[in-house]
Order: sequence, then structure tokens, then C-alpha cells
Amino acid sequence: MNAIAMPIDTKEILSPLKPGESSAESLADRWQRIIKLQNAYIVSRDSANLMTLTVAVVISPLLIDAPPPLWLWFVDSPSTGKSDTLRRVYGLKDHVVFRDELTANAMSSGYRENRKRARSLLDSLDKKALVTADLASLLSKDEGTVKSFLGTMTAAFDGTYDKSTGTDIEGPQHHEALFAWLAATTKASLPNYTDYMGQMGPRVLFYRPAGLTPEERKIAQNATRDPGRSALKRELTERVHRHVLELTRHPRVPTLSGTVENHVDTFAELLCFGRGVIAGLEANPEIEGPGRATLQLRSLAICIAMTRGHADVDQEDISLVRQVVMGSLDPHRAFAIQYLSEHPEGGTVAGLAEEFRTAGLSRQSESSALRDLCEVFALGLATKEGSKYLPSRIIKAAILGGHL
Repeated sequence: MNAIAMPIDTKEILSPLKPGESSAESLADRWQRIIKLQNAYIVSRDSANLMTLTVAVVISPLLIDAPPPLWLWFVDSPSTGKSDTLRRVYGLKDHVVFRDELTANAMSSGYRENRKRARSLLDSLDKKALVTADLASLLSKDEGTVKSFLGTMTAAFDGTYDKSTGTDIEGPQHHEALFAWLAATTKASLPNYTDYMGQMGPRVLFYRPAGLTPEERKIAQNATRDPGRSALKRELTERVHRHVLELTRHPRVPTLSGTVENHVDTFAELLCFGRGVIAGLEANPEIEGPGRATLQLRSLAICIAMTRGHADVDQEDISLVRQVVMGSLDPHRAFAIQYLSEHPEGGTVAGLAEEFRTAGLSRQSESSALRDLCEVFALGLATKEGSKYLPSRIIKAAILGGHL
């Protein structure tokens, strides 16, 4: 658990950028200054992680020249800093394309003017990051619009997209663009995980911040009244821009040890089994192959370490990858998995239901807890001994044994 971000005197951290400050030698130190600014600007336990993941995804096209790209959504309540963090990379035109209003036709337009095809958004995205600071507005549109857009994105995921239109005088439209996608949305905009993610498939990763505590809410309110807040935002933005430019102009790719590679493989297993589709508790679950998940998580680990100025992927980097894996699962399923990891001697239906109540979750009945544990069991993530459910090898290795 990250420590609560405490109020910081902005006078202590606001300082002019020095001409020689972009040297590679001070990369990690400069990143720590960015995080100090971020924690002062966005008050939450997840503030540093939001910024780290933002920069990691933005620089990822530099390192990824073949599918799969990194697609990551931040999912949290409104006004918790996720969109504001994304806006710190606004203006990096060589690396970022900002769009809040997205449609299938905007991605690939069939419109013609003077007998020439209009330029589509996909034509501008190759080797860049598409950033959507408010995806909730799109996901709240009518079902047809949402499904059409998600269908286009699904088809474009691997870097090529062909579209037939009524103006195909020269044949179908063809686009080649391998791009990262970073978006922020709200929990309420994803009312039915299965409907949306069933269409996108295992392409999008999620980071779900823990939410603000009452203490953090009070600190955050006080932070908005800080007279130095505007200056803080300007310096934070400028330093983030300089950091991204330094990383992309003089990339130093971190190394992964054999131990780290093993952790990535284990996390990929947990992700694939945890996202499995169960048609019925008596049917065999549909489990995705590990290839795509392994490559995405490996890229994510490298980009996180690179963002932080680390020469090697370390425990801190791997820990954040694990949080993304858990956030990419159905929230209730992830809760059950976490519960089992904390009860290696075996968890029970009554025990999980009690944990639901303690956490204040909407589902608190034993019947809901039973369904969640039965799903985890059906996916092969738990074994059963009498009334107890025990964590599987995958859970033990990914959560209990996920330390370097």
C-alpha cells in the first residue's frame, strides 16, 4: 500500500530548471522531483503511480515496433486526478495525440473532398500515443456508437486497419498505425464489464486507483486553495515534457533479469486465467493464450523502469506491474483472488462475504461470495478442500511469491 500523500510546501519544490539539468546522469533524480511535484499537485496514494504509468505508456511506442502495443485505462471516481495527470503530457505533439471526442468515423473517415480522401485520425497515430482524458463521455453514448468505436479500435490493435466505404473508388481504405492508447474513465461508465471487455478482448490493461481516504480528501481540498498551485502545475508540466523528450532522444533501455522474466510470465498467467470467460460453472472456461499478455506486461515493466531512470527492472517496477494485472481483472473476481492470497491456509464463503462487508462493497451476501469463489475455482485459480478454497500455484507465485 502506498503512503498517503501529505501536504508539501510548494516553495520547497518550485525551482527554476537549469540548462544542464537534462543530462542522463540525473535522470532518476529528476524523476523523483517530478513525483514530488505530482504528489503536491494530485493528492492521493496513487498519484505517483498515475504519473509513472502515464509517462511509461507515452514513451512505449519508442520501444514497441511490433504488436501488441500498450493500451491502458485509468478507472476511478470523478475528480480524483486521473485526467489531470494525463493532461501533463498535452502538447508533446511528436509523441502524443490528444482526443476526447472519438468515433469510429473519426478513426477512419470515408469522407472525400475534391475527390481526395480526408485524413483520418489513424493516419496520425503511428509510433505515437493516443491520449483520451475523458473516455467516460464516449462510453455513455448509445450502444451502437460505443460498439462501433470499440470494434474499430479492436480491429486496429495489431497495427493495420482496412475499411470499405461507399466512396471506395480506389479500393478499401488502408491504414498502418501501431500506437499506444492511454485513457481515463469512471467506474460508472463501465457498468457491465463483460459487455465492453468482451468486445475489446484481452487488449486493454487497467489501473484502478484505491480511491481517496477522508484524510486525503481534506488535504486535496486544501491543496486546491494553495496560491502556488498554478506555478506548481506549470513546472510539473514543463518537467514532464523535458523528461519525455530526454527519454525518447537518448533512450537507455533497462534490462530484465531471469528472475524478473519469470515474474512477468507468472503475472501473464494470472492475467490470462483471471480474465477467463465462463459460459457456465459446468462449462470449460475460455482462457486466452499467454503470448499477448506476456509481451504487454514485459513492455510495461521496461517502460516503467525506463521512466524512473532505472538501469534494471526492480522490485518497485514489478510491484506496479502486479497492480495493473489485478486492476485488469473483473473487480469482484480480483477481490476474491486477493482474499485467497491473504488466506493461504484456505478461505471460506463466509470469510469472503465478511471481507466484502468490511470493504463496503455492493455485493455482501454469501451467495455472491460463493459465486465468486466458484468462478475462481472453475478458472483453475483455486483448489477446494471441504468448505475451504485454497489459492492455486499461480496465485501463490504471482502475489505471494512476487518479490525479487
